[in-house]
Amino acid sequence: MTRRGITVGVDGSPGSIRALDRAAEEASLRATTLDIVYAVADLDEAGPILSSAVARVRARHPGLPVTALAIEGRAAPVLAVRARHAALTVVGCRGLGTLAGPLLGSVSRRLASLTTGPLLIVRGSLAVGPYSEELLEPSATDLGPASAHRNAAGPTGSGNRAVQTHGRGPSASGATPAGRAQ
Repeated sequence: MTRRGITVGVDGSPGSIRALDRAAEEASLRATTLDIVYAVADLDEAGPILSSAVARVRARHPGLPVTALAIEGRAAPVLAVRARHAALTVVGCRGLGTLAGPLLGSVSRRLASLTTGPLLIVRGSLAVGPYSEELLEPSATDLGPASAHRNAAGPTGSGNRAVQTHGRGPSASGATPAGRAQ
């Protein structure tokens, strides 16, 4: 199956806005489409969030092909289905930490366990300032511009996942944080 475009999950939170910006940047770099997905219990709630997301992308990336879709359901399963057809799926992370995350549920954590395609998790709950990214991929296949930030998972088809973590933006000391995890 050929994977196309970048898919990003949004919910209106600062973390999802940061993920939206990063997904739009990646779609522009790859000259591909951006699919904005909002998984929601009540479809009537989706309109303002999706309209705002589309307007933000169009203002920052004129000419980028953008689609917006509201789907009834829970975020992780909905995004996992959409990820099957995406070259890359991007989600934000509220940064609830090791205790609150599992207790309250983490969309990014559940999605990482459900998806079979490349997943970029953008960590950092503020719309501006330092943040980090984790790129998870099922094999060592080329991911285009994002591949500069990955760590090989082993032979293609091995089923291993590479996790590449790096910081973006200035830290409190003014330095740019960077690190790798596997």
